[in-house]
Amino acid sequence: MAIRILILEDDPNITRTLAEMFASNSDFQLLGAYSTGADFFRDVHKAADVLLLDFELPDQNALSVLRRLKSSEALRDMKVLIFTAFEDETRLIHAMEAGANGFLLKDTSPELLLAEIRSVHLGGAPITARMARALLGHFAPPSTRADGLLTQQERRVLQLLSMGLTYAEAAHKLGISINTLKNYTENTYRKLEVRSKSGAIEKGRARGLIS
Repeated sequence: MAIRILILEDDPNITRTLAEMFASNSDFQLLGAYSTGADFFRDVHKAADVLLLDFELPDQNALSVLRRLKSSEALRDMKVLIFTAFEDETRLIHAMEAGANGFLLKDTSPELLLAEIRSVHLGGAPITARMARALLGHFAPPSTRADGLLTQQERRVLQLLSMGLTYAEAAHKLGISINTLKNYTENTYRKLEVRSKSGAIEKGRARGLIS
């Protein structure tokens, strides 16, 4: 049976290329293509096998789409591949936490893209090697992390704060909420055994975690 595909992508050229690729391969069946989340949720009431989901859409981003999918009894079992032009670790982590099944770049070759769709349909979780390292750094228990300390994202937050950015400015630069940034900061304080931003910055520099 052909793998049933849905596309949620706002670039018509990319959508056209994908549609032609699926049309030329009998292992896949394209059920529909949408350019906005509103159009998608208005028309789609039954899960396909795999959704190719662009991260940034005109009316919302992939995280809001994922949350709505996972709250829908009819759609929650659909596998979701984030399809993006940028290898962004922060986006990847948030997307995986929201329920994405994999993460592919838009310059992935057609042969590899079809192979990865088959993989995710069978239960795999395709991501690039760099993204895999980011996930391991984020989710590994503290005792197994490099330096026994900070994840890449925690280091990034601490580096921005050490440069004088406010919480709001650092959160905006990283594309995360202030509450999420504060969670990273609290984890950093705990791991470095400090109670203040200045203390974290001082110890972070002393241990070579930030410049």
